Amino acid sequence: MEFNALTASLLAALVGLISIVVTVFAMKGNSDTRYVTKDECDTQRKLQCQERAVLRDQLDSVKRTLRVNLNMSRALVVHSDIPDETKAAILNNDGGVQ
Repeated sequence: MEFNALTASLLAALVGLISIVVTVFAMKGNSDTRYVTKDECDTQRKLQCQERAVLRDQLDSVKRTLRVNLNMSRALVVHSDIPDETKAAILNNDGGVQ
């Protein structure tokens, strides 16, 4: 059997195609990817939204607590016996709390 350039190219392309197909099936078989139904997706989304809302509420609570603590600290600074320049520097710093 004699191979010319066209036959060799077609054979190489066929071997490449077969190796790609085998690789795809092997990867598909090894992966644990599972498609979810729309109901499962909606359920997971609702749960994640609820968790995010709880975290947001907790974060807001922490921010309020930090704001109260910052205001209390500022009140202490105002009534303390330190130089006015230092008081101004402390009182003008918001501590990163918004």
